[in-house]
Amino acid sequence: MIAVVEAGSVLPLSFQIGDYNPAKYVRCYLYDDNNVELPQSPVDLSPQGALGMYQNNTVEMPDDSAHVIAQYVVYDDSGYITVSTSQGGGADTFIRNGLEIGGVLPLAFQMSNYDADLGVKAFVRDSNDDQIDGSPFELEPVGLLGLYVALGVVPDSVFAVAQFIVYTDDSYGTVSPAQGAGTDTFFFIATATFDISTLPNLGDALLDWFQPMTFQKMVKSVDASYRAKEVATNIRTRGVWMPLTDQQLRMKPEGQRSWKWYQLFAEPTLILNIDDRVKYLTVPYRVMARGPWERYGYIEYQLVEGFT
Repeated sequence: MIAVVEAGSVLPLSFQIGDYNPAKYVRCYLYDDNNVELPQSPVDLSPQGALGMYQNNTVEMPDDSAHVIAQYVVYDDSGYITVSTSQGGGADTFIRNGLEIGGVLPLAFQMSNYDADLGVKAFVRDSNDDQIDGSPFELEPVGLLGLYVALGVVPDSVFAVAQFIVYTDDSYGTVSPAQGAGTDTFFFIATATFDISTLPNLGDALLDWFQPMTFQKMVKSVDASYRAKEVATNIRTRGVWMPLTDQQLRMKPEGQRSWKWYQLFAEPTLILNIDDRVKYLTVPYRVMARGPWERYGYIEYQLVEGFT
């Protein structure tokens, strides 16, 4: 799983046992953007219910690391000595405040049998189905329990899909039949850099165009009883809402054109992050791109209706 988390927010650490066994022991190892284990690591996950779900909500996203990789390891005993050969591990990547074009792209894969002596490559394609610069990436083992990591560069794209392939050795000649492959999908913050020193502030001119608007920002959390819930927070601003033009839609990859895309121009005090879920007039949307025009006196977002 890839998730965007703000600094200081709780990391929603969770793992599902493949055979629903609630009597195993799950430990999570946490690594920063230098592949160094966090001071809080490791943390133990507690079983939730009788169907093999394990959770921990005690660790916060650090403000000095661009991302955190969570490695889940299943043990047979409460002393966390014997790794469970009947249960595969897993990994999640938490991104602090989103991924910007040109930034670091964290690629992580967890071996299902915890083998740290195999070869792993990540084939990464952008929203135009082209391989990004540097792809395929050769992942390196971190620790001794089958976690593999590599760093790429975020492409100039709305999203990218990483395909992880496991080989029998680091010569990458034969695909391993004993290990399953995997995928991750990354959504990016669309930004642009311009010389704005000679451009006017448009905020005053846009105020006559803007209208009062109220959004509901949907935030998932876990209560004291470890039950997942979604909380809606009202956000009031002034702005204007409009569909993307036909020309803008034609520039989107073919598969995205059937989605309902909208533009939002608003006061720069409206702060949304890429991948945030919001509701406007009871309809759900997901934030897909952001135009950094604060110094011009406004902000722009692109949203997709009903995207989950």
